[in-house]
Parts: sequence; structure tokens; C-alpha cells
Amino acid sequence: MIPPEWRFYVNEGVIYPNVSAIWDIIDWDTRRLLQVTGPPAPLPENEEALELLTRYLDKLGPDDHIIKVDENGDFVGVSSEDPTWEIRYPDYPGSLEDDSEDLICRSELTEIDRLAVCTDLVECNSTTTDGTTRKELVVFKYTIIEQRISNIWQELHILKALRGHDSFVPFHRVVIDDVTKQILGFTSQYIPGGSLEKYNQVFYFSWLKQLTDAVDDLNLHFGIMHQDVAPRNVLVDPATQSLKLFDFDRSAEIGGRGVRRGRNDVDAVIFTVYEALTKDQHFREIPFWEQDVSQVEALEEWELQLPLEDGKDIAAYRSYLNEWAVVRRTTKTIEHYSEATNPIPWPIYPEPQKLLVHDGSVSYTHRRRRRDVEAAGGYVTRWDRPPQQKKEGQSLN
Repeated sequence: MIPPEWRFYVNEGVIYPNVSAIWDIIDWDTRRLLQVTGPPAPLPENEEALELLTRYLDKLGPDDHIIKVDENGDFVGVSSEDPTWEIRYPDYPGSLEDDSEDLICRSELTEIDRLAVCTDLVECNSTTTDGTTRKELVVFKYTIIEQRISNIWQELHILKALRGHDSFVPFHRVVIDDVTKQILGFTSQYIPGGSLEKYNQVFYFSWLKQLTDAVDDLNLHFGIMHQDVAPRNVLVDPATQSLKLFDFDRSAEIGGRGVRRGRNDVDAVIFTVYEALTKDQHFREIPFWEQDVSQVEALEEWELQLPLEDGKDIAAYRSYLNEWAVVRRTTKTIEHYSEATNPIPWPIYPEPQKLLVHDGSVSYTHRRRRRDVEAAGGYVTRWDRPPQQKKEGQSLN
């Protein structure tokens, strides 16, 4: 289930001084776009909009999208006018026929659970080597915000290129829309052990090498900087008692596309091990460009919350990390992904072209309301679903 504190997200807002304020808020649970509207006074920032949404949420019917308030923030009414935007997904760049084994239609996925924002545990049919069909659990990752489609595009291409590497969560399929055949997201293998963020058992010494090897291969062999190595993005595989890195939606080509200052995988590994062992995350509760891993490295003691492997003490763990980091910061480093031994290429995300819209006068816009597209006979991928507590397993189409 999506944690309650993650359920709502203020996507955008506009304030017309002395007239009105309109805040677009996504309900990740139901995947619906909601609005809170009213005079500017009670809606100056997104925090106030969220507070009013949660206060009056139970007044929305199943077809309502908009909550209206007065100058005091008191409830006025609701509206069923749908503010949802059309989301234009990219075409599959290859041959649908030739690549059929890498593709799966959304209708073939049945939701089992909602693991996180735009990340669902789903079930699909899988054909075994002997030709029989069985049910398989996989994780479906997607987005319902057009500006984030490029992240999904990038991540699925990276995961496809990393197939067969034991350090990373295995790619499964590209998920396409049943009607348009456009890319909606991708599925990956479901690993039921959970992440290091909530892990509370023995932290094995061998896991250090697994983590550092994963980052070495990603950086030096494939030319990719993960840029978000953290306990929440490292899974524990209970079948093999090994670690697997995932969540590549912030990754970048070293020295190329998507690089962010301060996003350093070597430092991130040290932060990750420290946070997993101590459950102390305060060193990274500041903007990433202000984070200083030397503060962790300089600590006299790590206040451990997890047991270590028998025969190993924390000094051995820290010594391993320190020796690895010294080498990576000096002799084993590259400045550009082209220096990697096998750099991963992925196609540039094809940005949607501007749409020509006639609205009294001719104007250009990047997006249209879903209701307008459908009223004109067009097709829009729909994501709405019932609240999780009210639904049972069902097709995702």
C-alpha cells in the first residue's frame, strides 16, 4: 500500500491576485487529478491546498474532481469537471513484431498491490522453458506525469542493457498501451525481500563487495552514474542472500546527459552502508549538493542498529569502505562515459511535438485536457482506479 504521507502530490498551481487560486493535486492511490479552488487568501501555498484537500476529501463523489472553498477556507461545493491532462507517451522505437518477447500489453497485468508511487506489484502469465504457462509476479513502474516520461524512458533502456548482471534487479518487459502501442512503462522481476531501508537482520560483510562491485561496474564498465544509491534503492534477495541495486530513473551518463553536481556514487555507497547499519539518515536530509560524506567517515563510532557478521567488527567494514573509496577517488575513475569499457547507449527521448490548438486565435500548446481529446473522438490512456482498500485483484487496463 502507498504510505499515507505519500498519497497526495501538488503537481502545479496558479494564483490570480485578488481573483482566485487553482491547485492541481494528484492522488497517487486512485491516480486521479484533483483540484482545490477558491480565493487566493486561504490558498497561498501548496501546503494550504493539501490541508484543505484532505479536510474535504470525503465530500468528493466518485465522479467529482474539484473542491471549492470560500475566502475563509470553508467548503462551498464540488464539481465533476475533469481537469485531467492528456499524457502523450512515446512510440516504441523498434519493431513490435520482432521485439514481441520484450513487450507486454497493460491489459495482461493484474494489480496485486501498490508498492509505491507509480510502482505496482502485478501478476502476468509467463511461459516456461517446457512451454507451459504459469503466473508470475513482477513490478510495474510507470508515470502519469508527462514531464517524467523521459525518466521512465531512460530507466527502461538502462535496465534492458543491464540484463544478465547479477548486481541489478532484472528487467522483464516493456509495457505498452493496448490501443496505441505506445510505451507506458516497464516491468522488472519482483524480489520479495524488501530494501535495506527497513532491513533489520545481519548485514553481511560480503554485501560490501557486492555494493562496491555493482557501482564499479555501473560507473567504469557501463559509464553510468546511478545518482540515487540509498538503502531504499538496494533490495535484499532472500533466495540468494545477496543485494541488488535498482531505481535508475535519476541515472546519468558520466560527464554527459543528466549529470547533477554532488550526485556521486562512491560517496553514496558510504552513506548507504552507514544509514543501513545505524538507521541514521540525517547526513542526507539536506540538499545533495551540501552533503559531505567526510562527516560520516570522520565519526569515531557508528552507533549500530543491525548485527554484523560473526567474526567481523565495524572496524573491518569501515576499513574495506575506506580502502575502496581511496582507490575509486584516485586511480579508478573516469571523467566521461566514453572512457568506460562498454558504455551503455540509449536513444534520446523523443519529446512530444507542439500541438496546434485553435481557441479563438491560433496558439501553440504542449498539452490538452483529457475531456477535450475524448470529446473530439481521440483516445487517451486512462489511469483512474478505485481506492486500494475498496478494490480486489483486477486487470490494469
